[in-house]
Amino acid sequence: MSYCINPRCKERENPDDLKCCHFCNTPLQVGVGGQYRLLAPIHFNNPLRSTEVFVAQGAGRRKIIKVLLPQTRVQVERFEREAFLLQILKHPGIPQSGIDDYFVVTPPGVPFELHCIAMEFIEGQTLEQWLAENRRASQAQILNWLLQLSDILKVVHTPEFDYEHSYVHCDIKPDNIMLRPDKQLSLIDFGLVTIVGEDIAKVTVGTAGYVAPEQIDGTPVPQSDFYSLGRTMIYLATGVPLNALPHDLKTGQLVWRTQAPQIDKPLAELLDQLVSPALGVRPLNASQLLEAIGRIPEEIRKLKRQRLLPYLYGAVGIAVVIVSLISYRWVMAGVYYRLGLESQIQRQLEDSRDYLEKSIHLNSTSI
Repeated sequence: MSYCINPRCKERENPDDLKCCHFCNTPLQVGVGGQYRLLAPIHFNNPLRSTEVFVAQGAGRRKIIKVLLPQTRVQVERFEREAFLLQILKHPGIPQSGIDDYFVVTPPGVPFELHCIAMEFIEGQTLEQWLAENRRASQAQILNWLLQLSDILKVVHTPEFDYEHSYVHCDIKPDNIMLRPDKQLSLIDFGLVTIVGEDIAKVTVGTAGYVAPEQIDGTPVPQSDFYSLGRTMIYLATGVPLNALPHDLKTGQLVWRTQAPQIDKPLAELLDQLVSPALGVRPLNASQLLEAIGRIPEEIRKLKRQRLLPYLYGAVGIAVVIVSLISYRWVMAGVYYRLGLESQIQRQLEDSRDYLEKSIHLNSTSI
């Protein structure tokens, strides 16, 4: 089955042997040299979305093709930026796209162009889908995911080939994080990426529940992504929707720890820093965040050792008492034995017998 890329087409499904749509005559092979054929829709025909997304086939490999629907100039600029970033950001956790993977299609009889991006197809499921199948994430999973995503954000915030700008993803949430079969994560959907200091009129807010306060105000910075990342990890650790978790009335801080008893204090404190409404409480950059994450395992081990100390002291105390009792019995057995021998020499046979019997009794009960 092949899909027609024309959003106005009323019969978009086509047999694979056709070169053009049977209904609207739009070419079914798109991209540079007609290298891609749309196989199945992921997101399409949704009036609330400005894009359609398809699985496509090209050059023997599956791809994702994202199509921008009738658009404003600002939307086209954002779409071009997304394509540019996918071309320059080099990280295994970011979908790859080539310079020829940005193309424009003009369907017959349609008064607008369709801007398109072809990108790497990521196998697996989103973390939102993962959570639907699992109660909540373990501490080890949260630490691992936090580490992986922070490493990805380090590349996003300061691209290697664009030293003049700092970028913010602006839409980190479980639905935009793919868990691949090899347990590695990929960050997807760069449609809201914003340049730090960009004109406020061009800034799109993000997803409710995950967006940082300063991002809502139109001034996102790299730490805004840390806020979204922290909220994402808390949702995965608790399994509770963020809007169902209370907030501290004085600080505005999310109250969640009782819903995630598997998370130890060092990691919980870091997550609370990430989701602090106060920008200055969050890590300054991704490198600083990675350093903080790197310290967590040893801090957790130290905490667990401290928890064990009272039990260890108790065990040592009991052992000392037992050893003391055993030693005391051995000493007294020796004393009674000597007294028994002395009484025997002095012909005090009855006393000698009593002392020796006590010595034998103490020796037998101390073994």
